[in-house]
Amino acid sequence: MIKNLLSDYLTKDERKILAYLGGFLIVGMILRYAGVSVIYAEKIQPSKQQLIDAVQQDVKVQIDIRTATAEEIELLPGIGPKKAKSILAYRNTKPFDSPEELLNIKGIGAKTYLKMQPMLLPFGTSGAGVTDQEKLQALQSPQALTDSVSQPAGKQELDGTGTIPKKEHTDVKSVSEDTESIVHLNTASRQELISLSGIGEKKADAILAYRKEIGKFTSVEQLMDVKGIGPKTLEKNRHRLSL
Repeated sequence: MIKNLLSDYLTKDERKILAYLGGFLIVGMILRYAGVSVIYAEKIQPSKQQLIDAVQQDVKVQIDIRTATAEEIELLPGIGPKKAKSILAYRNTKPFDSPEELLNIKGIGAKTYLKMQPMLLPFGTSGAGVTDQEKLQALQSPQALTDSVSQPAGKQELDGTGTIPKKEHTDVKSVSEDTESIVHLNTASRQELISLSGIGEKKADAILAYRKEIGKFTSVEQLMDVKGIGPKTLEKNRHRLSL
């Protein structure tokens, strides 16, 4: 009955092909039950040393703030649970146009952003969506130079974050003073501090008081811990500052 049924619908060659396929299927089932597939799987498994080497490789992790969870965002330097929630709340109001748009969030300045930058996935146009132009201005120059392999001649290094081009000063001071005089934060006198752009007598006294309190500055950026001195003032004077 079955033979006649196949003869009615299949040609002789088609019946041969069907027979071969059935034979392969039966052989495969036999090999599987015999344990051949398990043996093969064991052969292709990586060795323990290969797994250890793979784990120890320095893999660069980048976080996409457009889709990252709160836990992933907390992995960024300087970002705790509170700031992570602020980032998500901001993202819920509008999509991020660029990673730099993090500067719009309260508590995130140029200094914090530069720490996070290596772990942020780039997207969009640099600086797009940033409303705080003062923060963006403080960020853009070091960001552009961070990606450069060679350091421009005649500029002071920024602790591994690149260099800042000298900006034009609007206060009344001699050219030689602005371009040649280096102010050492740990030894500078009151008058030397006053020679800095945007630093008057009151701020100079505040710097001296802060230096006395902490013992000595460990970085130029620490100057922003002094009340009344922000990123903008720091960037105006960075080319003249040293420890």
